[in-house]
Amino acid sequence: MVQSLKGTHFYHGGLFELASTYYRHGFINIARTILESLLPFGDKTLTGVYNLCLKHPDVNITKNLSPPEPDHPWHEALCRGEIKTPRELSKLHCSYRRTLIPIYWSKEEILHQDPRISLFHDVISEREIDMVLKSSVNQLTRRYSKESTSDKEEDVLATSWLSELKTKAVVPLTRRIQVVTGLSTYVSRSYSDSENYEISNFGVGGMQKPHVDFLNISLGEYQKGEERSIRMSGDRVATWMFYLSDVESGGATVFPEIKVRVPVTKGAALFWYNIKRNSEKDQRTLNADCPVAKGSKFVCKKWILEAGQVFKRKCGLSPDSKDT
Repeated sequence: MVQSLKGTHFYHGGLFELASTYYRHGFINIARTILESLLPFGDKTLTGVYNLCLKHPDVNITKNLSPPEPDHPWHEALCRGEIKTPRELSKLHCSYRRTLIPIYWSKEEILHQDPRISLFHDVISEREIDMVLKSSVNQLTRRYSKESTSDKEEDVLATSWLSELKTKAVVPLTRRIQVVTGLSTYVSRSYSDSENYEISNFGVGGMQKPHVDFLNISLGEYQKGEERSIRMSGDRVATWMFYLSDVESGGATVFPEIKVRVPVTKGAALFWYNIKRNSEKDQRTLNADCPVAKGSKFVCKKWILEAGQVFKRKCGLSPDSKDT
């Protein structure tokens, strides 16, 4: 019976009433979670109640959020090629960047200033790439996701997960991310500052539509169903993504809100912050993976969590506080 009602206005109305009941009885975070699943349907009354939840003192979010447009106007244009103007491109540069180890400097290519989008070159070796692929390729499972209101396929990729606790060979990669970014990537069974690695494969036609990486959860908020090690570690402050292969055509990573296009570069890693220094969620980091036209694209992602970053990333006093 419930399955037959899913996707109908009656079902959505029932969820809205349930969220309202939770809100009236003080269960603000539960109400917010339910309402977030309904935001894509664009109901103004629902959005208003959702924004009331965000303003509640029990919720650690200071800015009203709205779901991204299902089809961003710049998405397809970026997949076809670079659309920044020569003047915008002239402000970007490459440099050697200091790390936590004085004698080790990373090669940083700045792709956008604010929000900071960086491509770090030569941060994973061929031997390490082979190790990651051999450890995960047999566990890849095909993943398809569809729009809530239609049968149109949104994402086409295969994924698997790789843990430092089970595969000790990836521990040096985790330490390297910490050295380059200055953020804590500590992982343990009971408490972690970063998630396990997500390995993704995009074959011909493989893609991922525009999405944001942050989860709209607060530090210390209990996440039922999540692994014990990250259950109360907060939101995804930043994303680090290794490129494990080259592709002959297509497959670029794009940020439609800021018109950034990143071609696949084997051995490099893309890095960006999903949350501003004043703790606001940064919707400008909306990102997507363009369809692979020829070849096969492998990437390895690690999401760095709020827990452990208190003394690693200085707070900003305004939304305009920038990362450097």
